[in-house]
Amino acid sequence: MPAKRIRATLRQWMCRRVCDAEQQEMLVLLDRVVQNSQGLLLQLQASCDLVPRESSAREELNAVLKKAEALLEELREEADIHTRRLRGHQEAR
Repeated sequence: MPAKRIRATLRQWMCRRVCDAEQQEMLVLLDRVVQNSQGLLLQLQASCDLVPRESSAREELNAVLKKAEALLEELREEADIHTRRLRGHQEAR
């Protein structure tokens, strides 16, 4: 095998490893963001529970909390999809 081809193959392999490591790092970071956001939502829900039931502010807060929870669920699902894809890609090698 010519030296140029060996270098090119090695360069490709190294680039894939770096990309995989960067993707994995981003997924871990995304997971942290989701986890921390869930904690904030729990705190907001506890604060919302202190607002009188008949208050329109409470209804609005609950609506916003539901939207935020739905967004976090979408992010979590997207991260799961990317995690499975990355693991499948790594196992295929």
